[in-house]
Amino acid sequence: FIMKIHHFDLNNQDGQLYIYGDLSFLNKTNSRMAMWSVANLILYIVIGIILFYYFQRRLGHPLTQLRDIAYDYAKNDFSKQTQSNYKDELAQLALAMNKMGKSLEVTGAATRQEKELLENIVTSISTGVLYYNQDKTLLMSNPLGDEYLQHLYRSDQVMKTVIPEVLEYKIDSVIKFPEKVSYENNIDDYYYNITLIPLFDENLESVRGVLVSIQNITK
Repeated sequence: FIMKIHHFDLNNQDGQLYIYGDLSFLNKTNSRMAMWSVANLILYIVIGIILFYYFQRRLGHPLTQLRDIAYDYAKNDFSKQTQSNYKDELAQLALAMNKMGKSLEVTGAATRQEKELLENIVTSISTGVLYYNQDKTLLMSNPLGDEYLQHLYRSDQVMKTVIPEVLEYKIDSVIKFPEKVSYENNIDDYYYNITLIPLFDENLESVRGVLVSIQNITK
């Protein structure tokens, strides 16, 4: 209850007026509000779960599939393709991923064939060939080039994992001053004519490697 007392004067007599109201209806309203709050909370939870599974199916699973296929492409495995039954941006992305995989597969096959052809050509020519990158790591060689390296290793008495000093100096010089360098080298009664040619990147701004051409002129 709520009560209010009002004092008044009537005919020179003091009086008091008691005013009160029944507030029990507020308890019922509070109970109803609590029920509505619980119902709304349950409804929001159900809607949230439904939306979670919906987005997981429409977004999460396709994105996970695209990620796994991208990792496979990085490993040169182009056997898998993405599947999409919808017509949205993810479907377009999946289609582009499939086309990219086919393009990479064709390009990789062509590159492997060209590499095999180049290796066969390099192996069959009568000139020794060594190819070093910027880090002076040997990436390609043919038998005559390997034979020249063996002579250098024996003459310099260094491990085969270390580039011979005379060759390292020449390669550093070509990388620093990118121009063709030729010199003759005498190793244990063998005479070689060595030519170092700088190979540039696509922009022709920096040297990406050095091609070493070796001719045995002993005879």
